[in-house]
Amino acid sequence: VDTAQGAPLITRITGIRKQLSRDLGFVLPQFRIRDSLDLGAQDYAVLMGGVSIARGAVRPGKLLAIDAGEVRPGHGLSGETTRDPSFDCPALWIAPAARDHAIAEGFLVVDPSTVIATHANQALLAEAHQLLGPDDVREWVEGLKAHAPALVEAVHPDPLPLAALTRILRTLVADGIGLAHPQPLFT
Repeated sequence: VDTAQGAPLITRITGIRKQLSRDLGFVLPQFRIRDSLDLGAQDYAVLMGGVSIARGAVRPGKLLAIDAGEVRPGHGLSGETTRDPSFDCPALWIAPAARDHAIAEGFLVVDPSTVIATHANQALLAEAHQLLGPDDVREWVEGLKAHAPALVEAVHPDPLPLAALTRILRTLVADGIGLAHPQPLFT
């Protein structure tokens, strides 16, 4: 998060929020990055509503070489054995000088900020349905009314309360179905 080094984690987290908002079809709340004395120096946690939804540890100054199934047997790469926190693949924390060797042996090599950002993305995607609230649904319906009033009337007649529509849309998001439409609904 060091601005002197370009703050790669902040840039990645901002990109994740934008991409998830596009994919899910509703705007996610802003993310905050803050230091916590409750965590170790190399540990991180992703919180949603104050509850931890993902935890992990990184090794500053190292790279994570992930074996996603393409690594050659007897590769000879050495490092600290671990598991990729996002996809639970075998991995090694390696020195940056070993990057080319790791890639040549079939490893996927990423820096610590990418490890955290990918883990945060996976955790938030799994819990995204909890971020969709009645205010978001009301705004979504109102925006849709301006461009497709007949559609809204067909789906959201007076007897269907906002709470019921919110539950339905949350269920869709929980099942991996985004609310984004392939054609722009809002101009």
